[in-house]
Amino acid sequence: IRAPSQAGVSVENTGAVSIANAVTQRLYFGGAADYMRQNMYDSVNSSGSVTIPTAASGGAGLYWFQCFVRFQTSALGSRYTILQNGGGTAKQCICGAGTAANDGNQCNCSDIFSYTGGQVLSCAAFQDSGGALNVGYSAITVVKIW
Repeated sequence: IRAPSQAGVSVENTGAVSIANAVTQRLYFGGAADYMRQNMYDSVNSSGSVTIPTAASGGAGLYWFQCFVRFQTSALGSRYTILQNGGGTAKQCICGAGTAANDGNQCNCSDIFSYTGGQVLSCAAFQDSGGALNVGYSAITVVKIW
């Protein structure tokens, strides 16, 4: 589907964020969006979420919603990436612990959801390694596909 004017946003955080042991933590993203259509992201007032445009501005439809999290290397415990819709869990994706930078420490969670407009979407991370564990990179992408 080619829809260059459809609502969409992608924004990332490259700074380290400490995730406490056995705690679900909402992720925040810094700076300007990599791309954005229809003002879905506000880096000043709500850097931890994106908002589906209202129905009046063509926001209702099917959206691809993705969160990506890269955890610090640790062989202990589990890792989750969580898609949140209005603070509740829309989907939770589990990835295992790993001892190499690209082995189990990268959690990519995505799905397609139907939204009517005005919903606030965010990403969260969870880990239970026995101590605090850093997230070194995270990203949220939301694109209207239909």
